[in-house]
Formats: sequence, structure tokens, C-alpha cells
Amino acid sequence: MLRFDEADLRVLSRLARDGRASWADLAGEIGLSPPAIAERVRNLQERGVILGFGARLDSEAIGRGTAAFVSVTLARPEHRAGFLRWVQGADDVLECHHVAGEGDYLLKVRVAGLRRLETMISLEIKSIPGVAATRTTIVLSSEKEEALTPPLPPPARASSGHRAKVSIRRRGRKDGGAR
Repeated sequence: MLRFDEADLRVLSRLARDGRASWADLAGEIGLSPPAIAERVRNLQERGVILGFGARLDSEAIGRGTAAFVSVTLARPEHRAGFLRWVQGADDVLECHHVAGEGDYLLKVRVAGLRRLETMISLEIKSIPGVAATRTTIVLSSEKEEALTPPLPPPARASSGHRAKVSIRRRGRKDGGAR
């Protein structure tokens, strides 16, 4: 379990909202020096807490306005590796979740339109050895679509006046490896 102090949580919360915040801006907000902020961020990256930084793009503007969720059922567990290799190379697949319930995997995809979605499902996914079935739900509109993580827990305060550490359980990494 990873431990975070109050300053770490404040840095993470701010960077989750604005990954372009400067060290000086973060330092002023959190009450540390810019080099201390830079060191904290570097440490959070090395610990695997911060996975990277990127811009949020308007899907319509970049020609990926059609969103869908595709449930994929595999015939047998030994077909998993081939399917996951395809997923890793599929630019239209934004998310891939191994799920309980109906289906084995749930994909979130963004494509240029219905023709591309049909091609992806009919000619790509269904041609992967071991794919037994798919079920697709097309998104009509999105009321909320966040790339951010849920809000971080507030830091716990120690009764003695000392800053307490906050523990957060880590979710598994995308590649399944350990840090």
C-alpha cells in the first residue's frame, strides 16, 4: 500500500485537474519551493503513481466522434493473449477492462463513424481466434466523460498535531507487472 502525505495529495489533486501547472504555481499553492515540488513529482512518477501527462482532446474535432462499448466473450481462457495483443495495437480502443458478469472484456472505443465501428467489430474483433461473441452499445451522447481519477481522499490529521500519512491501495498496472 502506498502512503501519501498532505502535500503529495495536494500535488496529485492539482496535477489531475491541470497537468500543465508549473512548479512555481504548485509551490505557491502548496507552500513548498519549486525544486521541492519537482522532486515530489519525480518521486510520484518513479513510484508509479503518476503514469504520464497528456492533453484532453475533443473527439469530434479529431474525427473520432462515435463512441461505443463492446463486450467481448472469449471461447476459452487460452485465447486471451491473442485478443489482448490485438487490443494493445488497436488505436480505436481507448479502454479494455476484464470484467465479471456478461462477457469477458469490455472495450471503450472511439471511431470516425458507424462504418468504421462495423469494420472493427465484423472484420477485426470477430476474426480474432477465440472470440465467441460480441455485444455493442453505441453511445448517443455523453453527459460526463472524465479522463481524471476519482477525487483523492482528504488527508487524515494526527491528533498530536503531526501530519499523518494517508494510505491508498494501488490498482493493478495495465501491463500486469509489479513495481
